[in-house]
Amino acid sequence: MKGVNQGEGSSAYDMALIQAQIRHLAQEVRDLTLSKPITILSGKSDSGGSLSSYILPAAAVGALGYCYMWCKGWSLSDVMFVTKRNMASAVDSMSKQLEQVSSALAATKRHLTKRLENLDGKMDEQVEVSKQIRNEVC
Repeated sequence: MKGVNQGEGSSAYDMALIQAQIRHLAQEVRDLTLSKPITILSGKSDSGGSLSSYILPAAAVGALGYCYMWCKGWSLSDVMFVTKRNMASAVDSMSKQLEQVSSALAATKRHLTKRLENLDGKMDEQVEVSKQIRNEVC
């Protein structure tokens, strides 16, 4: 009101009109605050402050995670999500390895079967030798 009252170049009628408008606006603000509460926000937003409070801990967790992966010898691709192409290549390599294992098992089975047949033949020879020794002793 002081600035309005001391203004130069304005008539008394203009001053009275401005003062009346200010009183009217002040009364409307009082009426509004009585009916429902009004929250007045300043130009600063608290969301920026809270966001910046998360940046430092997130960076620290990221650095610790990177150091852990580096110590374990992992790369970022080791912990990435599975894609269709990666899954197909993994299935192909696994099926190749399973084929190699099954062929190795078949070869081992053939080898052990031959060894058992040879062992059966030697056992038969040993039984014959034992009979001959028993007959000679008697």
